Amino acid sequence: MRRKNHQRALESVQASLEAESRAKTEALRAKKKLEQDINELEMAADDANRGRAECEKIIKKIQASTLQSLKRERASFYVKLK
Repeated sequence: MRRKNHQRALESVQASLEAESRAKTEALRAKKKLEQDINELEMAADDANRGRAECEKIIKKIQASTLQSLKRERASFYVKLK
């Protein structure tokens, strides 16, 4: 009877160990997937930031060009008034 109880306890511990091992393997797999996802998101964020910076440069150039055009038109208008 005692031997049977020990055998059951041993089987239970082995089953728990196997389940824990499977859970650990799955957790490591999930961690690796999340790390890959984070890396991809960081790269996408970097690309988006570079795109935003480029757009800001273009907007500033357009604004400067528009301002210069408006100044020329204004100067031309005042010349015509004189």
